[in-house]
Amino acid sequence: MNPFLLISDEPLIHPSPLYLKIYYVANGSSILRLFEETIPLQTGDVLLLSPSPNVPLPEKSDGAKLLFLQLDERKTDEFLGPLLFSQNDITRFLFQRTLGKNASKPVSNSNHQTYCVISTGDDALIRNLFFELLEESRQEKEFFEFALQHRFILLMTELIRRHKTHVVQDVPSPLTAEGYELYNYITRSNFRLTLDDIAKQFFIAPSYASRYVKKLTGISFSSLMKSCRFYVATLMLTTTNKSISAISEQVGYDNPENFIRAFKNEYGVTPSQYRLENQ
Repeated sequence: MNPFLLISDEPLIHPSPLYLKIYYVANGSSILRLFEETIPLQTGDVLLLSPSPNVPLPEKSDGAKLLFLQLDERKTDEFLGPLLFSQNDITRFLFQRTLGKNASKPVSNSNHQTYCVISTGDDALIRNLFFELLEESRQEKEFFEFALQHRFILLMTELIRRHKTHVVQDVPSPLTAEGYELYNYITRSNFRLTLDDIAKQFFIAPSYASRYVKKLTGISFSSLMKSCRFYVATLMLTTTNKSISAISEQVGYDNPENFIRAFKNEYGVTPSQYRLENQ
């Protein structure tokens, strides 16, 4: 079975690495007891749970049918990519993972959300996509890992497209709208930006630029640049055949050796090893 994307109609137990957990209630009802909160789930509900080693399993009512899906958190950015930058409760929940694992410290205004419940009701498309994932996983036909990845991307795209207004609870944004714009601006840059560039782009005084970045994101400009730089680097390593030298230049390093050294310090492996382990 694909080690990055697991789906079953039986509870999945996989000790490492941490997974984004997705439960789909195909039939009946269920309850998740999370900390001191009881979360009721009905037919058609999709439950997203942040990666955690100690999250309990939902309790099923008699005759209930649940599908259990797990995605290695290292693949979230690669699989979902630009979807994370749209503004709705589902993507805000998912984006917190990107921000949390790439920033040197948590964003101060990020009220981290542990779960997200989306009510899809009797949406046959969402139901079929879940069961197609399950069937593909069971059959393990030729190129099944590739098929699983694309079906999962389609599932999440349609979930966001069709049900972004059907989230049961509000998910607080880890960033303000201006913070998303800033993060997006940097990830699409040549990573040779200065605070003066930020000031010009966002029409603020240069002397205020540093405080502006900290106010919007909760972290310093250097930490934000680092977060965005490694976000783009890991995407390029796992979704393209670009050379390490080309990627290092794309994320703002003049010397590939400096990029390799910084990457290994951050992830514990070289860029080449990361690519090999995540393909």
